[in-house]
Amino acid sequence: KKRFANLPPELQAFFHVMHEWNVQLEMGFAGSQGNSPSLSFRIAGKAMHETETDRWTFSASYYHLQSNGETTEDNANLTALKDWLFKDSPWLFWAKGFYDYNNFQDWRNRVGGFAGVGYAIFKQDDLSLIGRFGGGYTYNFSGDQRSQPELYFGLDLIKWEFLPGNTLTGSVAWIPNLADLPQSRTDAKLEYTFKIPNVQGLSFKLGMANEYQSQTSDGSKHNDFKWYSTLLYAF
Repeated sequence: KKRFANLPPELQAFFHVMHEWNVQLEMGFAGSQGNSPSLSFRIAGKAMHETETDRWTFSASYYHLQSNGETTEDNANLTALKDWLFKDSPWLFWAKGFYDYNNFQDWRNRVGGFAGVGYAIFKQDDLSLIGRFGGGYTYNFSGDQRSQPELYFGLDLIKWEFLPGNTLTGSVAWIPNLADLPQSRTDAKLEYTFKIPNVQGLSFKLGMANEYQSQTSDGSKHNDFKWYSTLLYAF
């Protein structure tokens, strides 16, 4: 409390609340100059808060890639996820909403939401893995299939600290389109983070992500794969 004693009461209340959240900010930049000049960067942020009864996770990211002066990747994501937890039980309820932007997919902009039940397969201090099942709806602002009722089958590796300061996180979800079976999409992500010694709050992250769509139009790719390396600051 002494840290915020000199701030106005409104700011004191804000920082007291934020102090209870695990907030992460990250940015990565890479460039090269040669026969094929390229420039890429990724900025992202995440905020998490967990109590005995619920867990909130907000995340945002933006990725941009240029090659030979032409933009080849330009996409962004906003996601909000809430888990309703039960004391001494591995079961939970969950709900998620999202917005995606991708300048190189036929849908370009889309929004959606899912809800369902989950089960904590592992629930330990150094290992947390959740299985999820549910349903929801995605609306594409352009493209052939604009309205898509969908099912959701997923695994979330919230944390696996296999060595002190070394953590794996990730997720995979298979999302079939109920309006056009057997069409589906698959989202997958894996990130490795290790803390930089003697620098409080600073870490280095390596990650990869891919979205596979079984059906596309307008020449869009089935796979949208990216990898990234960023510096991460947690407070």
